Amino acid sequence: MARFVGAISTPTGQSEVLESEDAIAGIAASLEMFHAAALVHDDLLDQSDTRRGAPAIHKRFESLHKEKSWAGSPERFGVAGSVLVGDLMLGWSSEIFGNALLHSPTREIESACRDEFSLMRVEVMAGQYLDVLEENAAATRSLTEAVGRAEKVILYKTAKYSIEAPLRIGAAFAGADQAHSTHSRLLESLLVLHSN
Repeated sequence: MARFVGAISTPTGQSEVLESEDAIAGIAASLEMFHAAALVHDDLLDQSDTRRGAPAIHKRFESLHKEKSWAGSPERFGVAGSVLVGDLMLGWSSEIFGNALLHSPTREIESACRDEFSLMRVEVMAGQYLDVLEENAAATRSLTEAVGRAEKVILYKTAKYSIEAPLRIGAAFAGADQAHSTHSRLLESLLVLHSN
């Protein structure tokens, strides 16, 4: 790993290699936490009862409520618990990411990584919104537009944060020149929402 890190971050000494390794491990951990948080929220929004063969988080909270014979609605308790867990995980993801960037080779690299991470958060929320929108509005739309709309949902809900954003964050950490500014890509993402 040290040779790879050294190749992308061009550190001059062993301590810089180790700091870069710490930063890369933290960045990767934060992306995993973000992904898991998105899945918690996604299961709730999609009303999925399971995730990888086990009860989804909202169903676990619902079961806890039923097992304890608590007052109120088990479903509402499940929804509330799931939202809170997902939000907590998003907070942890940001905290892990921020701490990892304390080991960035330069302030410019740190700033570029933060911009990419922020864009990723907006894009996944845009994708979730597009998914909910299409779930509710599909019956009022032309069938000829269905494939294009589904592809847009997949792009923003999954591909951007699962593939594109981690690659862009890695490139930013390596000091790559971003051909297309993060702010203009953020504007494009917001325009996608407005056009629906």
